[in-house]
Amino acid sequence: MLRKETRRLRTKSIATLRPHHESRIVTASCALKQAEAAKEWVDEVSRVCLLGHDGPFSTSLTFRFVPLEDVIGIEVICQELEQLSLLPVALGHQADVSEIFEVEVSTWRDRLRSVLQDHEIAVLDRPALSTAANRMINDPVKGCVPVATADEIALAAESILSASTEATTAEGERFDLSAQGEIGPVWEGSWTVRGLPAQDRRGFVLKLISAPPRFGEARRLLLRTSDLTPEQSSYLAGQGNRRLPVELHVSIAKGASRHELLGAPKQPSDATNIHKPNLQSR
Repeated sequence: MLRKETRRLRTKSIATLRPHHESRIVTASCALKQAEAAKEWVDEVSRVCLLGHDGPFSTSLTFRFVPLEDVIGIEVICQELEQLSLLPVALGHQADVSEIFEVEVSTWRDRLRSVLQDHEIAVLDRPALSTAANRMINDPVKGCVPVATADEIALAAESILSASTEATTAEGERFDLSAQGEIGPVWEGSWTVRGLPAQDRRGFVLKLISAPPRFGEARRLLLRTSDLTPEQSSYLAGQGNRRLPVELHVSIAKGASRHELLGAPKQPSDATNIHKPNLQSR
């Protein structure tokens, strides 16, 4: 009788999350309900990560609870599925299983980073606080943490705010924490800028050739993938490959650094809003 070969399935930790203080993951009445809330969160993250993905994954996301200073934390884990061992046969060749696993770990990590930075997983009761509370930044020590801390949220919920807690800046974006504040970055007007696009892990960086005098010191403008249509992204990639400058009509949010800005194409957002200047290539 042939002996069935088995092997240990692999897992790899790819992120650590600090749930905000009003999350059901933190406030649920017992450990079982906390675990159910955490699973719902991970399932939602997985769903968003899978949107637009071509082809099946041979791994999935799971989680475990970990102590994170004085609060509960979630470690997000990429888990190898059992059918991965059948994948080479299904593909008709002997693929390197280890390589497939590492590629998918990297893919999940990139998609997870994008989701945690650009997608609101949950929303607080007060909309003005939702974006700052639920957008995540990747801290090399603490993992993925909210832009706004629990203390900032608590102070923002009070009727009187100190000047230092009315707004917070992170990852080049300013978030208004007041009840009357805007959600997301505090954008300024409609501006025309010109520069050379280059691809970046966050989207595209425009190396500025000309910008309004108000932003004269800035040398770079970041365009996040989430703010661009596929047509705009394709156009910027093509112009960058050909090393041709572009002109954009954008709203601008000041970054934490005076040398970099955040920009979003003005609505309606279509390819006509990004156009090639009247220049001849040499």
